[in-house]
Amino acid sequence: MADEPSEHRLRQAEGIVQSAMELVFSHGVSALSMSAIAQAAGVSRQTLYKYFPDVESVLRAAVQRSSHDTTSITEEETPVDQLRAFIQYVLGAAAAGHPSPSALESVLAPDTRAELEAHAKEVRGMLAVILRRGIDDGMFRPNLEPDGDADIVYRMVMALSDLVAQAEDVDGAIARAERSILAMVGYDR
Repeated sequence: MADEPSEHRLRQAEGIVQSAMELVFSHGVSALSMSAIAQAAGVSRQTLYKYFPDVESVLRAAVQRSSHDTTSITEEETPVDQLRAFIQYVLGAAAAGHPSPSALESVLAPDTRAELEAHAKEVRGMLAVILRRGIDDGMFRPNLEPDGDADIVYRMVMALSDLVAQAEDVDGAIARAERSILAMVGYDR
């Protein structure tokens, strides 16, 4: 298993990606450069280049991490818990300094942008399954249209991420967003 990266290398790469995302969130996408990323991550440019050959590869790693992280949402027991987990994941990430996909889209190369869109499509499909299951279990209103309403839920949560990121009371903002979205799907308990 000599090809597997060490725990240190994984942590270092994760720190670099996190620092880059915080840089995008605080200063905008135009602030991204290899020098700025290295400085934000507290590593030399030489070290940075050992992990990532260019800014695009850092952004690609962020997209891939996001894809991996959302798979745990379906491990929750009920459709309500799954929907809450999705909302909390996305809005919590925004509050922690991760920029929304829409903030990154304009600077991504076409293949990375396609990868981000494929991930978004996967997430909307996952939300449709959650909504369908919620309807079947009598937790959500029966007149939901899972595919169309999944897209609405997805877009609402993404739009709310900027608001939550700027909120003084992040937990309160996430709770209000969660209540609004659950009310939209007809959950009233």
